[in-house]
Amino acid sequence: MDLAEAPVEGLPAGRPQVQQWRKHEFPRSRAATKREKAESYFADGSGVRSDLHSGKIRALKGETPIVRRTGQRFSLNMICVISRRGALRVMLVKGAVGDRVFTGFQQRLMHGQCRPVYLIVDGHPSHRAKAMKQYLDSLEGRLKLFFLPPHSAQLNPGELDWNDEKNNADGRATRRSQGFALRGRLRFLQKLPDRVRSVFSAPETCYAAA
Repeated sequence: MDLAEAPVEGLPAGRPQVQQWRKHEFPRSRAATKREKAESYFADGSGVRSDLHSGKIRALKGETPIVRRTGQRFSLNMICVISRRGALRVMLVKGAVGDRVFTGFQQRLMHGQCRPVYLIVDGHPSHRAKAMKQYLDSLEGRLKLFFLPPHSAQLNPGELDWNDEKNNADGRATRRSQGFALRGRLRFLQKLPDRVRSVFSAPETCYAAA
């Protein structure tokens, strides 16, 4: 069975947008990537908060476990891109990720880039904003965006990578060490391309590894 036709757990098998993406749109973007000798990335973004917790906690028998968290509110957002070759580029920001932040990240991504870049993104408003369109026009085709189907985060390998970071870095850190733990974990991952590539082996995302 072709990977593009394989059923995906958690996604309706007959959903037209998903099937269109897996069988037609993504293969076209992959063919264009090879034809133009471009770099291809999946982009994702998310945020963490001071009240996030993951992992096991313990308490005396018969007592409810309690996770102690500060009353102060703290949040950190991340934009990342990953490739099936194992490349990982990230930017951590405090505050909302709007069109200016996203465009600024793309400027950093394109800095010193000799080859065209094909970027696969979701439908976040910042990806379709006027500022982003103007930046794309200024590059004259050196950066192109391809959009995933709506409400299909499972198709994005970057989503799996980000969930792992929240569970294994930020969710186990104290509020004061959140940023430090997350930055350290991401720098560590950037040195492990095999680990980054592993998110392309999940049933939902293996279509993108072909």
